[in-house]
Amino acid sequence: MAQYALTLNGFSKCLLKNISAMTSSHISGIFIFFSDNSNKQSAE
Repeated sequence: MAQYALTLNGFSKCLLKNISAMTSSHISGIFIFFSDNSNKQSAE
């Protein structure tokens, strides 16, 4: 049982790392998308 809890803990930590990495890259992608749009609008 202890081994199972340890594995689950490691798995959730790994999952959290992946989610936070995905979220940060997603947020920067959105930010770049919006700044690109505002640059296009000001150029017109």
